[in-house]
Amino acid sequence: MPGVLELRLGVTRGALAPRAYTSAVNEITLSLEELDRVVEPDPKSRVAWFVERTDWYESGPTIQLRPDLQGAHRSTEDLYRPGRALLAGITSLHTSPKIPDDFSERTVKRMAEVGALTHRHASGIQTIEVAELDHDNTSTRIDERVDNNAKLAVAQASLAYGSVVGKLDVISARTARTRIGLVTGYGPPVTCMVDKIDPEVYLHLFNSKVLVAGILKRNVSGQIIRIEADSLELQQLPSSVDVEALRGALPNPSGMSVAEYLEWQRGR
Repeated sequence: MPGVLELRLGVTRGALAPRAYTSAVNEITLSLEELDRVVEPDPKSRVAWFVERTDWYESGPTIQLRPDLQGAHRSTEDLYRPGRALLAGITSLHTSPKIPDDFSERTVKRMAEVGALTHRHASGIQTIEVAELDHDNTSTRIDERVDNNAKLAVAQASLAYGSVVGKLDVISARTARTRIGLVTGYGPPVTCMVDKIDPEVYLHLFNSKVLVAGILKRNVSGQIIRIEADSLELQQLPSSVDVEALRGALPNPSGMSVAEYLEWQRGR
């Protein structure tokens, strides 16, 4: 099955805490769902993840996670995408305190939570590795370095007032404050805090391209982590201009032809 990932847990003393086990599996699964959400706007076409197989080796347990389409049509490449984005993001966090492409603020925090398990004595987990079972069996580790860089990537380093353009993607009201994911089309998604916005406004503009203005919070790498939104409005598409409306827009006092004008502009 395309897109199968294997989570490998290296344990100490031949055992691990049940909560650490379930936490690692849960955070990885939720991260895969978030990464799939970025590239697939239709909820009906997103994949669900299932445990296909579990084993216990001398080093510890392994869990295979399989994407399931639930009847929706997706290409094979689409099935590979969430897992590969996860592996690429973890690899990026090994070297830099930046939010990886396709990762949201929440996904980065999940990597920090998973990485923290490897240096928490009570968890019983010594190492955590994520591998893609297809092709060359690419793998990467989530460790203390990933934990540290992930925390820096979502830590506020500067404030400024500004605006961001993107598509409203996910609304979360599970916490005390309502937040919306904003997919910008460049770089990682941005978390928008919308407490000051009328719910009817952002609910009406859900899945639309909008302009959000407010206080921008950036990390040490200069990336926008989140925006405390003051206003949110539909981003209008640029209107087309008729050819006739362009006539006379450029100065041509000598009455030159188009070819002559271009030659003149080139300095010939």
